Amino acid sequence: CIRDSTQLSKRYVRYLIIGVLSNVLSFAIFSACSYLAIRIDVSASIGMTFGILNTYTLGRMFLKEKPVKHSHKTAIIVGTYYFIAILITSRSIELLGSTQLLSYNFSWLSCTIVASIVNFIFLNNYALKNTE
Repeated sequence: CIRDSTQLSKRYVRYLIIGVLSNVLSFAIFSACSYLAIRIDVSASIGMTFGILNTYTLGRMFLKEKPVKHSHKTAIIVGTYYFIAILITSRSIELLGSTQLLSYNFSWLSCTIVASIVNFIFLNNYALKNTE
């Protein structure tokens, strides 16, 4: 039980590092797109897409003890999950940012934190699960 807890802690630290890198990339793209006057929800979607691709690619290599093999079925399920997640998250950023209570940057941060926790659970328990 302690071994499982230690492995989960190590995995979570690796996920945090990958997540920070992916979110920096995502935020940079979101900021650039919104600076270019692209709608907030579209800017967020573009940024999140690049961040997710980075997380998935790095996660397959570094989150588990050994690399997870690519599967077309998994790629379709992951793609569908993230398509829905991007729609929900980008729309939430737009709605929260338009309320006058939060800036779009703070809305992005708030929604990204929630999405990151849900994504960790999804990646850890399904997308990057070794099936041997």
